Amino acid sequence: MANVLSDSVSILLNNGRLLTVTKDGTDSGSVTSNPIRIDCGVTCQASFERGTMITVTAAPDAGSVFAGWSGGGCSGTDTCRIRMDAETSVTATFDLLEDGGHDAAAAAGGQHASYGGSVRTGYTRSRAARLTSGTFVLDESVSSLTMSGTLAGVSFQPQGPGADVTSYSGTITADFDLDAGTIRFSPGGAAVAANSGNWEPRRDGSAGREPANYGGQAGILIRLAFRDLAFSSVTDQPIPLTPAGAGVYTFESLQGLTVTAGSAAYAGFFGSGSVDLTGLRAQNSAAPGTLRDFGDGTFGLTMPIEATYTQDIGGRTATVHLSGSITGIALPDGASAR
Repeated sequence: MANVLSDSVSILLNNGRLLTVTKDGTDSGSVTSNPIRIDCGVTCQASFERGTMITVTAAPDAGSVFAGWSGGGCSGTDTCRIRMDAETSVTATFDLLEDGGHDAAAAAGGQHASYGGSVRTGYTRSRAARLTSGTFVLDESVSSLTMSGTLAGVSFQPQGPGADVTSYSGTITADFDLDAGTIRFSPGGAAVAANSGNWEPRRDGSAGREPANYGGQAGILIRLAFRDLAFSSVTDQPIPLTPAGAGVYTFESLQGLTVTAGSAAYAGFFGSGSVDLTGLRAQNSAAPGTLRDFGDGTFGLTMPIEATYTQDIGGRTATVHLSGSITGIALPDGASAR
């Protein structure tokens, strides 16, 4: 059932718990969730398995400011974490900037908070600057990927709490042309995984634990530890940018995701050792990504990730799936910090 007078869309599913996002206020913006099921905007309601922890993030459109959350236990203007034990509703309020969006420092302070607030809040930009490229600095607080997969047909399980998920820092590089409506990702940057804990085996496959990005086990006899992972995002040709609101553009996730560094140590009944993962490539098959023009010279990027890699490990076929999203912010060519 749909309510045409509301930003909320009702889709009742038999399984799981329903999260509904409603937008309020005098201006506009969007709300996204991690895991990626809500992008409101377009999808304002989704079902999640009971007990799932959801992170919701609000991003104002150009000339708007995020005024805060209400409902669902959310408050303030930071990202909000919700445990889906029951059907939950949360409201994001977006208001018009009092100065009409011309105060770059004020605009940055409000809007960039949706990208973790880790980037400066004011700068100047040359009037002659052409906004055509940017190095997006990833915000580790809102960039994370979960690993799953199989080895010889046996599903991975995390070695310990949090062993299957970690955050990412680094950069993603893109050339974009808002007049032509295109974006192209280039190999100049890399998303770099953080360590999620101490997992076994060691780097060479020997007994013992060392810091690792991910730690998995296939059954009770095989242990896997993934270390030093990094990947770049590349498109062979420009892909279209589709306007989706004031200063908001979406793009299909057509990037190739190439592992630029990383290894997998393994130990099990079939032996032990380490495999270099550098050079593995997978096609991103996630939901559309978002490019945001904050109207003050800064651009934000949210890139959902769904990628599956295949690799021989110890003479057995492993499939490794990465799922989640990475988010960054860029000061394009012609701008300078103040």
